[in-house]
Amino acid sequence: MTQIFTELKQEFYYVIYANFNEDELAAIDLVNFMDFEETPEWLDIQILTEPEQVSASKGHLLESPLKDNLINETNGDVVTKAINATHAIAISGSVLNPANGLDNYIEVIIMLEIILASYNDCVAVFDLKTETLLERNEWLKQVVSNLSNDIFEIRDHVLTIRSHQEDQSLWLRTSGMIKFGKPDLSLHAIEESDEEDSLELINDLAAEIIYNNVLPRNNSELTLDGVPQGLTALHQGSYYDQDFAENVHIELEDVLIEEAI
Repeated sequence: MTQIFTELKQEFYYVIYANFNEDELAAIDLVNFMDFEETPEWLDIQILTEPEQVSASKGHLLESPLKDNLINETNGDVVTKAINATHAIAISGSVLNPANGLDNYIEVIIMLEIILASYNDCVAVFDLKTETLLERNEWLKQVVSNLSNDIFEIRDHVLTIRSHQEDQSLWLRTSGMIKFGKPDLSLHAIEESDEEDSLELINDLAAEIIYNNVLPRNNSELTLDGVPQGLTALHQGSYYDQDFAENVHIELEDVLIEEAI
């Protein structure tokens, strides 16, 4: 159903899994890790130490298809480390109509970096909005190395999901745009031969929306840099949509893929 977005939410939820010793746990003061004079109203940080709390924090991971995918590939050890962790740090936030979601999000990423760099007993980071689990050192290598070089790579934070449809065409959609206060993007009816160009198009469009803090108007042709003519944005979905990790989305229609090649 097409609609006009009147309000947008910025939400994120990270869980850092760890195995702290008692002295280390007693010395943790997360607020001191941040550049904020005081913790913003939109940010919630909890150190989970009770077994039932830690177990609850693993519920989404255990129920996610991610668990089987990782175990079937080469990263099963990361899943095992997360499941066996004795402690967790939950970092979440929600902002209605953020003025600049990118600024808020970078503050959170910097805070994650400092926590992970300060405590070797942190073992993994789970991003609930993209269902991505990374080992501590891999997260620091992938995300922080770019930030250290003044590069904020959108693809480190927004996942593009590929699905086959009944007619054998492809469906590409993003997951994680809500972390920036933006709708996710969806593109249907893609031929296999056009997948690479379509993937580049949807990633570039996501970056354009986030970096320039823009929202394409409903039922309007996109005029952003690098976007081919004939691409129309339709506001769709709701914040209960599981296909987009509980985010609204923009359906991209009438794409002239051949013009993007």
